[in-house]
Amino acid sequence: MEFLMKKINQKNFLLLLLVALLLASCGRQFHLSVESQQIESKWPFFKGDLSGKSQVNSGSFNGQLDIVWEKNIHDKLTGPMTLQHDFITYPGARKKIKFFNLYDGTYLGKIKSKSFARTGLVISKNIGFFALSPPKNRLEAIDLSNGNSIWKRDLRDAAIGSIIVEDLIIVSSVEGVIYAFHVQDGKLSWKFNCGSRLTTAPVFSEGLLFQTVDNGELIAISVTDGSEVNRTVTENPLVSPAAIGQLVYCADMNGFVYGINRSTWQIKWKQHAGGQIWDAPAVSDNTIFVGLSSGEIVALDALTGIINWRFDANEVVSAKPIVVNNILIIGTLRGKVFSLDTNSGKIIDQKEFKGAIKYSPVTDGNKIYVATQQGLLISLGDKDGSLNQKDY
Repeated sequence: MEFLMKKINQKNFLLLLLVALLLASCGRQFHLSVESQQIESKWPFFKGDLSGKSQVNSGSFNGQLDIVWEKNIHDKLTGPMTLQHDFITYPGARKKIKFFNLYDGTYLGKIKSKSFARTGLVISKNIGFFALSPPKNRLEAIDLSNGNSIWKRDLRDAAIGSIIVEDLIIVSSVEGVIYAFHVQDGKLSWKFNCGSRLTTAPVFSEGLLFQTVDNGELIAISVTDGSEVNRTVTENPLVSPAAIGQLVYCADMNGFVYGINRSTWQIKWKQHAGGQIWDAPAVSDNTIFVGLSSGEIVALDALTGIINWRFDANEVVSAKPIVVNNILIIGTLRGKVFSLDTNSGKIIDQKEFKGAIKYSPVTDGNKIYVATQQGLLISLGDKDGSLNQKDY
C-alpha cells in the first residue's frame, strides 16, 4: 500500500511539474536576440513591402502546400501577421502578441498588448510598434530586447496596418487622420486629416504616401512634412492601394479596379472585376490580382486593365491575395488555401483547414504562413521536393 501511494505521489509530482513547465513556457516574455536582428525581414509590413505589392519574388516556394508545421494557438488573429527576421508575429484576441520561429514553429514568447493590436507589429532595429484598439486607443513602442516600454502616444481607433519610413512610424486612424511619429522618442512629426473614414494604413513609394479613403479619394501626401501633393476622386469607397512605378493601383468595394497615373493624377484605366472587393490588390510584374466576395480571383493587365483570366474558388474571399515566385496564394472564409499559376490561373495545389482565413497569408519566399479564426497557425510548402515547377 505504501509503495502504491509513493507511485501515485510520484505521478502527481511529475504531472504538476509538467503543468508548471507548460505554464512557464506560455508565460515567457519574448526577447529579440542580436543574432535574429542580423536576418533580413521578408514580410515586415502588413502588405509585405512599403509599396504594398504583397509580393516576394525570391526563395524556393514552388506552389506545393504540404504542411511543414502546424500549431494550435487557441487564439484568434485580431490584426495582420508580419515576418520579422526569423520569426512570425501573431497578434491575438487574448491581448497578447505571440512569436514563433519560422522554420519549425517553436514558441518564442509573447508581449502583453492589453488590447487588440489592430495594426499588427512592425519593428525598427530593436523597437517594436503596435497600436491598440478601443478602449486603450494608443500607439506603443517597446524595446524587444528587454520588454521595456519606451513610449506611448494616444491614438484613437487605429486602422489596420502600419509602416516605417526612414525614422517615422506611420499609422492611420479610422476617424480619418494619418499620424507620423518619430520612432525613437514618439514625438509627433506631422498629422494629416483626410476628412473621411480610413480602414488601413497608407503605402509608400518614391517620397510619397498613398492613402485610400472611404469617400472614394486617393490622396498623395509628402512623407517629409505631411503636406498634400495631389488627390484623385472615384465614385465608391476604396480599399488599400499598391504603388508601382508610374501607376497606383486600387480597387473599390463595388468591384472596380483602377490604374491611376501618378504624374497626371488621371485615371488611366478602370475595369469592373465582377463583384465586391473587400481587400487590396496584389501586384506581380504586369498583372494585378483581386479577390471577390463571390469567390472569384481576377487577374488584370496592369497597363490596360484588361481581364486576363478568372478563377472561381466557390467560396468567399475577403483577404487580399499574395504572390510568391509567380504563384498566387489565396485563402477563403471556409478555410481553403489555393496556389495558382499567375500566368494561367491553373490550380497547382489546395488545402483545407478548420476556421475562416480572415487575414492574408504571409511568405518569406520559401514557405507560406496561414492563420485561421479557429486559432491554427500553419506553415505550408514543399516538404520533400516532390513537385517540380515544370509539372504545372
